[in-house]
Amino acid sequence: MEIETSSNSSTQVWPPAPTVPEVLAPSRPIDAFPRQSIIKYVFLVAITGGLYCCYWYYKTNQIIDELDPNASVARWAIVLAVIFGAISLVLSIDAKFIDTSSTMQSMADFGEWWRRIYNIFIVFSLRSALMRVLGTSSPAHHLSRGYTFFFREYYLQHRINKLLDAPAVEN
Repeated sequence: MEIETSSNSSTQVWPPAPTVPEVLAPSRPIDAFPRQSIIKYVFLVAITGGLYCCYWYYKTNQIIDELDPNASVARWAIVLAVIFGAISLVLSIDAKFIDTSSTMQSMADFGEWWRRIYNIFIVFSLRSALMRVLGTSSPAHHLSRGYTFFFREYYLQHRINKLLDAPAVEN
């Protein structure tokens, strides 16, 4: 049974409708990131011709943006990584199967090197954003520059997994 009461300028329904509880924020920023098997990641990268890396960049950046909009990488940079990845994939397919001329192979090689250099830029940008979101107060949150350079997003996902598995420490 609902009873409507009228106050000065609004109508209220009694009893008040139950409110949906707000979703609680994760206790640690790292808890917002998904845990993903590195083997699964390598498999997805292999079957998508490397384009899954771009998807990982986008999703990771989206989570960073939700945690701290000032820390995230610019969306245009992520979109550019997707475009470079797609162009590089098309050029390499064209050079191997359609037009096997040395000019086409040179273009494909140039596109691949440009994509790799840009991906290193994106990975280091994501590394900085992750460190900013996670905080650098603990050495456990440090992300190595050397490992980031050589293993790129594989290393970052590995560190995310390790931090997810670590128990929460009370300050």
